[in-house]
Amino acid sequence: MIRAHRKPLQEIKLADASRVAVAQLTPGTDWQEITFNQPATGRYLALEVLSAQDDQAYATLAELEAVGANGANIQRTNWKTAFANSEELIAENGSADNLFDLQPTTYWHTRWQGTAPKHPHLVVLDLGSSQTLTGLRLQPRQDMANGRIKDCRVYLSKEPFPGQ
Repeated sequence: MIRAHRKPLQEIKLADASRVAVAQLTPGTDWQEITFNQPATGRYLALEVLSAQDDQAYATLAELEAVGANGANIQRTNWKTAFANSEELIAENGSADNLFDLQPTTYWHTRWQGTAPKHPHLVVLDLGSSQTLTGLRLQPRQDMANGRIKDCRVYLSKEPFPGQ
């Protein structure tokens, strides 16, 4: 059984968090890059999805890579999903763990079975240790266009986010 990455009524508060990027992604299946204005250091990475390309309530993403100070992707071996405010775990495996499983055919998908929560959607990753990052690379869901990310914000923190 797949475990949800949210406790009942758990909410993460980003109001005082360090925002490192605001991005608008382009439609399609190509990898997307988000470059930070300046390098940022932290252990907890939050991706807040504000809207989808198709204007639906969903969010989907196949892979997420973090770009280190040297321009190379950092290792994802010790990554864990710390929180996801929405995952489809009944009708399919839309676990946030799919974001770093090295499989472009799997993806994080917000809940759609029953009532689909509206944006914003939030996923928090524990990178396993403090890392200096200069950006992210995102691979959209490859097999369907629904839920592909349009607008998002990225946060990085040395400590867990409030509510985590």
